[in-house]
Amino acid sequence: MRRIPYLDLIAWNAYAGNSAGNVYETLAGWVTEYAPDVITVSEAFTHHNVLQHLADDLGMRLLQETPARRRKSTALVDDTGDCAILLADHVTLRRSWVARMRRVWLVLRYRRRHRPHQYQVAAIKVRGHRWRVRASHWPTHGLDGPNAAAVVESARKSRRWLRRGLVPSVDVGDLNESKAKLAAWYGKRFRVFGRRIDVAVTRRVRWCSWAELGKGGGDHHGRHYRFTA
Repeated sequence: MRRIPYLDLIAWNAYAGNSAGNVYETLAGWVTEYAPDVITVSEAFTHHNVLQHLADDLGMRLLQETPARRRKSTALVDDTGDCAILLADHVTLRRSWVARMRRVWLVLRYRRRHRPHQYQVAAIKVRGHRWRVRASHWPTHGLDGPNAAAVVESARKSRRWLRRGLVPSVDVGDLNESKAKLAAWYGKRFRVFGRRIDVAVTRRVRWCSWAELGKGGGDHHGRHYRFTA
C-alpha cells in the first residue's frame, strides 16, 4: 500500500527581543513533543547563535544567513538572517538558497527604513518524497498598507515560486496579512492554512491539519502543521 506523503512543520515568529533561554527551551520542547521534520523561524536575526546551538544539540541542520551587525547610524536597517530553517536529521537537503527582494520598506513605529527582505528556501526529501519549503516574514501592514509595494513584491515572488514547483510546496511564516485576504489574492489554485497573519500558503498540497502552540516568551503563537500531498 502506497504511503501518503506528509510533512510535519513548526513555524514561529520568535520575536527579536525574546531571550535566548526562551527560544532554546521553547523550540527544544516542541521538538521533543512533536518531532517535526522542519522548523521555520522568523525574527531570527537576533537568535542565530542559539539556533545553531540548538541544531548542534539536537542533531538538526540550520539554514540561515549570518546576520549583519546592526548599526543605529545607518540609513537602512539590515534584516539579513531574519528567516531560518531547521531540518531534522532524517531530512535530506537537496538544495537551499535565499530569495532576495528589492523593495525597501518602513517600520512606521520607529520611522526606520529597512533593506529589502530575504527569505530562506529549501528543497528537501522526507520519507522518500520531495517537498519545497520557504520561510517568510513579509513587510508590515499588508497588501493595501503603506508598505504595499514591498508586500506585493513578496507576494508575487511567492506565487511565482509556488507555481513553478512540480512537488508539494509551502511558503510559511508571519506574512503580515489576514488569511482571508491572502486566500483571495493568491486564488483558487492555492490553499492557505493557519490563523490571522501566521499562515502557510501552499501548492500541490491536498490538506493540512494544524494547531496553535504557545508564544514561548514572544508575541506570536507558534503553529504546528501537518501537510499531506
